[in-house]
Amino acid sequence: MKYFNTMIPTQTQIEEFVLNLEAITQREVIRIGLSLADGLAVTDSKFGGVP
Repeated sequence: MKYFNTMIPTQTQIEEFVLNLEAITQREVIRIGLSLADGLAVTDSKFGGVP
């Protein structure tokens, strides 16, 4: 049990881990929003063609 305290991460270690995780997992995304005013069905495309 004398090594138990070495297993608990400090607040600083947790914050560094989170920052590193955010940097590693960043990626570009496209956000798509629905507008009821457009009156499009799920199968319609604003750009033409079959979605």
